[in-house]
Amino acid sequence: MAHNRNHGKLQAFDDMPMMDSDNSNEEGFVSAAEELDQCIDEDMNVGDTAVTLHTPPVRSLPPFPRPLQMRCPSRAHVPVALPMQESPRNESIAQERESYDSAAPITRRDLLLITENLQSDIANAARAAVSDALKLCFPMAAYPSTDVDESQSPSKQRKKKTLPSHCKSADLEFQRLIREHAQLLMGRENAKSLFTNVPTKEEATAYQSAQGPACTPNAFHVDLNDVPSSAWNKSASHVFTDSFRNAYPDCGRTSKQICTAWVVHFNYLRQIYATQQQVTCAEQARIGRIVAGHATGNNVDDVGILDQQRRTRRRQERKSQLYMRRLRAANTHARAYPTASHVVQELGVAGMSSDESDHEAGWGETTYMITKKMWRANQVTAWLRALDALHLRARYQRQWRASAGAWPHLRLISAKPSERAPVEGLAHNFYAREFLDSLDPHSLSDLDIQDVVELDIPESLTKLTKEYDVFDKQIYFNWLHARHMYVMAEQTLPLSSSQTRVAVDFFNGDNVDQVMIKGSLYLRARPSAWPSLVWYGGNRY
Repeated sequence: MAHNRNHGKLQAFDDMPMMDSDNSNEEGFVSAAEELDQCIDEDMNVGDTAVTLHTPPVRSLPPFPRPLQMRCPSRAHVPVALPMQESPRNESIAQERESYDSAAPITRRDLLLITENLQSDIANAARAAVSDALKLCFPMAAYPSTDVDESQSPSKQRKKKTLPSHCKSADLEFQRLIREHAQLLMGRENAKSLFTNVPTKEEATAYQSAQGPACTPNAFHVDLNDVPSSAWNKSASHVFTDSFRNAYPDCGRTSKQICTAWVVHFNYLRQIYATQQQVTCAEQARIGRIVAGHATGNNVDDVGILDQQRRTRRRQERKSQLYMRRLRAANTHARAYPTASHVVQELGVAGMSSDESDHEAGWGETTYMITKKMWRANQVTAWLRALDALHLRARYQRQWRASAGAWPHLRLISAKPSERAPVEGLAHNFYAREFLDSLDPHSLSDLDIQDVVELDIPESLTKLTKEYDVFDKQIYFNWLHARHMYVMAEQTLPLSSSQTRVAVDFFNGDNVDQVMIKGSLYLRARPSAWPSLVWYGGNRY
């Protein structure tokens, strides 16, 4: 009897149709599998007698690389499989495979896609299994959640900006390939070329993913007016990823890494495109006014709007550089003042004072007027300026020898207040008392004030900052060496009374360029060297 049952099961296996490369119909496969399940389920009613197959069954496989769609012969003795999370990427891959001819040969790209899918599924299954096991063993344990706690402090939710780190050479090379390949697909000669293949708003809105790829590598179109997550741009991202992988099969990057790098570059291209559109609109408006017979300056000055945007970007960049200088100075003296870098990061770029240039006409020395933050305590302002002095000391290499490179811009105090909102979630002593007294209870609660943070600078660092006045023009314009640095002298001469008077005027004044002796000699001295001054001829300091 058992022999007949085994023979029936083997016969069921033999009746299963083989899947050839010319036929992708799986109805015969599924029906044979159901018949086999029914046959095996009948064998389960033999009591306690164990029934085994003497010949292991061999099932036919669907054509590679299509995913295997086999069901277990017996559901009674097979453990429940871990749930697999279906990703949009897997769905797109399945749809793409369905569109291919099943007789197409296996390519390197197919192998890479299968490897990535297997790795993703295994990782998801492992995480799900570990999470379920932990929940069973430790029901009261706290598990990490992706939800944001609204009661959490804004200062802790805000990402702290650190010093920039150097990229690896391999990453820089990969980014260069991304830029060059994007430029090739878009048909641009160089990075400043105009974008001529942007789809219209109607085309991008009417597109649906079910229609197929939005573009092809030979006709690559991206919607620079929309975000990367739009339907059109998501389809274009897949096209770019496949094209890049075919062009650089040995790049050593996964499809996800290629797609992420493309999205980053795409956002940069959106900024370039927006600037080009603004310039084009301004030029068209100017030409229209000329054709209409109006003067170019009578109507709205579109070029002035662009200039205002450029000034805003420059102001933001100066503010970011100011933050970086202070954070770098805090890290340099971390041993003497360990909490300095933490305080700077808590303030962030938004906690730095903005400044406005006072030389918009383009002449004179570069000077910027500080817009005072009324919400910030004076102690914090003095603390930040001490970091500026430490940075200047480092630039003078601690011996009044100015280092090479661009110098920080001179910032002078002004009475103009800043209109920006205060940074939330800072320590209580970071806010000015007058500002806190002016707030109502609701605004004070929204500010989410934290505990007091110590801001006293160590005495060892205070001594280092005394000689570096951050509001001294001669320091910021690199004139300080004209009176504070010993140099090799060509000749040392005793000065007459008239020369001494000129020297006194030089050290008490600001206009160094007009200080001359006998029409061509410029003084270079140190106060302790008076009345004998070291001078150079023919040089300008």
